[in-house]
Amino acid sequence: MLITNNRTGRIVGVFKTMSLASIFVVSLLGIGCAEHQQMMMNRMYYTEINRAYSPDEVSFINGMTILLVNRQARFEGKFLKVALEFINTFDDTVTNTAYKIEWLDDQGFVVDSTAWKPLTISGNEKVQVTEMAIKTNVTRCRLVISSK
Repeated sequence: MLITNNRTGRIVGVFKTMSLASIFVVSLLGIGCAEHQQMMMNRMYYTEINRAYSPDEVSFINGMTILLVNRQARFEGKFLKVALEFINTFDDTVTNTAYKIEWLDDQGFVVDSTAWKPLTISGNEKVQVTEMAIKTNVTRCRLVISSK
């Protein structure tokens, strides 16, 4: 759009008009950037939490593709039960990860373990897993997460 001075007829400004659709697309780009920034902040937050775990509690093999959000353990009768919540903070589905639980006695020795279990999590999703020890001398556990 050209803006002219009414008295002189000179062009005093040039503005391009934006359609409503263009304005909508530009606003969505801004929202997408904010969502991406929030996802990156979440990933940094969960990564720091996971780095704070003792290797006696959580062990990562080949990096942190999937992160642990929550870890709770309690006894049901004489058996230890653990509830785990994992998160994929990436946009793409992660399929190359597996986990296992090592069941430990009161001296820290491994008395049993689960088999490696594949973990597939869609982008920006969480998954909850529950496992229970089958031996009564188990007093704690260690989570081992492997990215292939």
